Amino acid sequence: MSELIVEGPFTVPYTTNMKIKRVSKPEGISFWNTSAVQHLANKQGCYIFAIRAGRGFTPWYVGKAGTGKRKKGFASEIFTPSKLVNYNDALHSTIRGTPVMFFVSRAGNSRVIPNKDIAQMETFLIQNAVGKNPNLTNTANTKNLPKWSIKGVIRSSPGKPKTHEKSFVNMMGI
Repeated sequence: MSELIVEGPFTVPYTTNMKIKRVSKPEGISFWNTSAVQHLANKQGCYIFAIRAGRGFTPWYVGKAGTGKRKKGFASEIFTPSKLVNYNDALHSTIRGTPVMFFVSRAGNSRVIPNKDIAQMETFLIQNAVGKNPNLTNTANTKNLPKWSIKGVIRSSPGKPKTHEKSFVNMMGI
């Protein structure tokens, strides 16, 4: 079993022009020059672009790095032109908030994760992200989303979970 860790949120640099936020290639370079994220540049796993507003986060894009023939790491994957379009679409559809990035990867110096594990993790994260934000900008693995939810547990309507729902979550390790 691949035990993975979550790191983030890391603020994504952006520019503002006439109150419109934008992330471009230079901001991506600036992001990777930050000492807090340099250790993640060559790692494989999944990443989530989100917008922080108030006390919460809204996921807007879930992606993966490290699959395919070249097994690229996060640095060569998350600021490609197509990804920037998705991030900027998200920024334009919100009035307030700061763009951030979360990463799910191996701990320490380990960087490789089996392709199958990354693919399953991406699907799982997308399914949960769509539950939180139906306007998720990527569409990979969204055709066969489950049509069910468990109130207060998974893909639930907004609202604070009740005590018995929290107990169920704890019991199931969700």
